[in-house]
Amino acid sequence: MKPFQQCRAPSLRTLEETAELIQGCRTGQSDSERSVYERYVRRLTRVVQRRLSSRLSARIDADDVLMSAYRSLFLGLRRGQYRFEKSGDLWRLLVEIALHKVSRQVERHRAARRTVDREVANCQEVEPPAPSASQPSPDVLVEVEDQLRQLFSELEPIGRAVIELRLQGFLIDEIAAELGCAERTVRRHLQRARDLLVPAAESSKRTHHRPASQRGREQPSDAAVGQHKPHLPSSVPVIQFGELTLLKQIGEGGSGKVYLARRGDQAERVAVKFLKKRFWRRTSAIERFLAEARVLSELHHPHIVELRGLGRTPGGGWFLVMDYVDGTDLSRIGPDDPVKPRRAAQWMLDVASAVDFAHQHGVIHCDLKPSNVLLDARGNVRITDFGLALQDRDGIFCTPAAAGTPAFMAPEQVDGKFGPVGKHTDIWGLGGLLYALLYGHPPAVGQNVTETMERLTSWQEIPALAYSGRASLPTSLVQLCKLCLRKLPTNRLRSTTEVIGVLQAYLQSADVDGSRGSSI
Repeated sequence: MKPFQQCRAPSLRTLEETAELIQGCRTGQSDSERSVYERYVRRLTRVVQRRLSSRLSARIDADDVLMSAYRSLFLGLRRGQYRFEKSGDLWRLLVEIALHKVSRQVERHRAARRTVDREVANCQEVEPPAPSASQPSPDVLVEVEDQLRQLFSELEPIGRAVIELRLQGFLIDEIAAELGCAERTVRRHLQRARDLLVPAAESSKRTHHRPASQRGREQPSDAAVGQHKPHLPSSVPVIQFGELTLLKQIGEGGSGKVYLARRGDQAERVAVKFLKKRFWRRTSAIERFLAEARVLSELHHPHIVELRGLGRTPGGGWFLVMDYVDGTDLSRIGPDDPVKPRRAAQWMLDVASAVDFAHQHGVIHCDLKPSNVLLDARGNVRITDFGLALQDRDGIFCTPAAAGTPAFMAPEQVDGKFGPVGKHTDIWGLGGLLYALLYGHPPAVGQNVTETMERLTSWQEIPALAYSGRASLPTSLVQLCKLCLRKLPTNRLRSTTEVIGVLQAYLQSADVDGSRGSSI
């Protein structure tokens, strides 16, 4: 195993540049911890994965090792265990911790009765067993996950670490050794978690302590979901919850969670988007969720995720069933990994054609950002998440309350002084998406949400930046960003057709190497 001193830090940052982050971690500031996590997570993941053979990968979850390493780092920082003398020490320390945890996991799995040598060579995915009458339904499992998330929000950091290790199968003495605390401290935090979980468990007994076969046949009553009876879109097929077997969670937003699932007895895989339980009694949230289904049912385009149907859980929740895109999303693009201009332009051409199709059908997406553009294994992009979409009613739109990701929102979505939301809002979204692909971060970036909003709603245009790639940017793409990201909507390009024209002209031109460079 390669010693951590030989691992190159992901970028050259001076100690002064990281000192503030380290100090924030020492005082337990979640923003600082999140920044450290996001800075190194991708490269640390690759380091851990390279240390695991195919057999070990089937037994050891690299993500679990990663999370454990970060927990140990943050706990050590809060206890003042580490000193840093030069640039890159934080990265090297994190690698050392991660590799140490890999070694411990390998030793555990090579011990008696756990040896990977007893595993069969074929480590293909094992299908989960069919649910029986004694097993909890997927509906119950989703609710349990919500309860765990609520529990973690009420626990202090060391309490969360205790529960995470306990859920991974660690014994009390092992948890104490891992966290460097007394066993009685571990027991105290476990008891605290029990005290918080008991009320939630009692409240769910009335709903879920019935035979699974009975739960699967029941339809939610009005009392279970409130007096409001939403209007179901007639154009959307109804899917029974019993047809689905949830496999794993693959995404989460402000109001919904997305799971990979198997539908029916076939091996067909789909994505299932659930409305979070805390929104089940909110009429506006339900109507917006159903509006997304109505919008998607009218949009059939190769670069828009297809809707399969709509349904209800036995407990009264709502869900959408959509195509599953086996791949990733464009949010993986970072400042250390800029996309080549030609590839970015091709992706943007596909996205712009999908947005143009939606506009022709009177739909404004209103939430274009890298995480809402999926990239499959073949390199094709597809837009998803129409949860904030508006439908054109004679060209008139009301400015909604600020919703979305601040760094990618258009100025008119935040402040009415810029006018109403309309198709020009998606023009800004296309510019912001292209900007993020080329420069590795959103067009409006601040130290916090408040500063980001202030920069977004000021009249100052998006500032000039230096391109971090190997060559300067093509002038046509730079100009496209400028024209899409004008603060005043009337100064932007007028339609998605114009955006498509610029992208097509660039891709068809001989000047695709960025020789006519510039920067915003």
